[in-house]
Amino acid sequence: MISVLPFEEKLYQEAGIPVVYTGHPLVEIVNEEVSREPVYPKGSLPQIGIMAGSRDVEVRRHLPVLRETISAMRRQFEFDAVSILAPSIASEKYEWPDQVKLIQDNRYAAMKSCDLMFVASGTSTLEAAILNTPLFIVYRVGNVSWQIGKLLVRVPYYGLVNWIAGQKCIPEYMQEKMNPELLAKDAILFLRSEERRARMKADLAKIVAELGLPGAIERAVDAIDQRLS
Repeated sequence: MISVLPFEEKLYQEAGIPVVYTGHPLVEIVNEEVSREPVYPKGSLPQIGIMAGSRDVEVRRHLPVLRETISAMRRQFEFDAVSILAPSIASEKYEWPDQVKLIQDNRYAAMKSCDLMFVASGTSTLEAAILNTPLFIVYRVGNVSWQIGKLLVRVPYYGLVNWIAGQKCIPEYMQEKMNPELLAKDAILFLRSEERRARMKADLAKIVAELGLPGAIERAVDAIDQRLS
């Protein structure tokens, strides 16, 4: 096995499966792409980012909650907001929050400019971590799927970044906890606390360090070559 996540290596070793940990290619990909993108023009206000998901089913479940969250925040806090869309999402199919700019090009630059992002659990949480952008992890599934999942799988965290960290250093708002009033309250408290923002950025830097140095693809090629030679 070629592993791209640090916690996978131990699992394969314990199962007696030969494994090589190469680090994650996304580290190099994200850093190279953001270096080529123009800096996103940020105003003087804090900036909130929304990443509702890369699939339509995720956007349909998450966007209404995030739209209410933005509205709840605006009643007591001034900020700018951007919604960063995956290339696969057609923006015209959805009703986006008022006064939220939609971004589909130069996505990494827009993510990097945010003071806090609401990110659907998945690979995008790794992208935010690599960009050192603070985030809250959100996710919802159908209630039946959730109940079945709770019976079959018991895990200490859901977010990929927390699995890498080995602790819940990034807040997770899953299922019923993905609540507009709770998200709005916690987001405002976070944005008002320099200490909390600095601590999360430090945690994200440690997580990214676990993903390895650039060159993961070359290391994977070398591992394959050695195995076949």
